[in-house]
Amino acid sequence: MLLSAESPARANIKIRVGLPDFTSSSVPFEIARRMGYFAQEGLDAEYTCIDYSGWPIYTRAALPDDDAYKICDAINERKAQMY
Repeated sequence: MLLSAESPARANIKIRVGLPDFTSSSVPFEIARRMGYFAQEGLDAEYTCIDYSGWPIYTRAALPDDDAYKICDAINERKAQMY
């Protein structure tokens, strides 16, 4: 997306941006939104977290089953932060 300080007034176009989380990867987007860059371009931007449900976890074959279950449990305990 090309952002310009001087752009003609346009009708706001609603866009949704999918990001993997609401932490470090969303910071540049949020800064741009708060500084009005999207509005200057006629965009009404909002973002949402990409759903991680049902994603496979790739590991080495040697990973003990107990460790794999611990990883799944840790992800499940934090699912509210991922959605």
